[in-house]
Amino acid sequence: MEEAGALSAWLETHGAMMLGLQLRHGGVAGRGIFAARAFGAGEVLCELPQRLVLTVDRASDCVVGQAALQAGASQDVAAWLSIAWGAACTSHAWHPYLRSLPSQQPDPSGWPEGLLRQELRGTDLLARVQAASSDLKDDLEQVWHLLPAWIRQVVA
Repeated sequence: MEEAGALSAWLETHGAMMLGLQLRHGGVAGRGIFAARAFGAGEVLCELPQRLVLTVDRASDCVVGQAALQAGASQDVAAWLSIAWGAACTSHAWHPYLRSLPSQQPDPSGWPEGLLRQELRGTDLLARVQAASSDLKDDLEQVWHLLPAWIRQVVA
């Protein structure tokens, strides 16, 4: 509940407007945005400034991302390291948002291998997810030892 309040305050401070929406926990649904009232057709529900859209470029544009890029990481890995660091570091500009994200990816890229094989067996998606995960893991392993120790400690 505290995270939802911190995220709502952060969004408002940075110019987002949720009109008739509430950010809260919803039982089985988990965290989410819920309607607080009925809406009319065509009514604006939310305004989110472009600067609050977290892109790979924005995610990697911090001290951790820059250190990762200098160590030879791909921009995707630099962004991932920056996101992991930002979720843990309260002084990070995106901390309230990053802390509100699920601790594990809800999509197939974050599933354990056994579940991945069970649920996606016989599909093209299984091979694509495995290849993408392998590529990211290889990229991270290539630069891990080159990253400053303070980054490795926080995101390990």
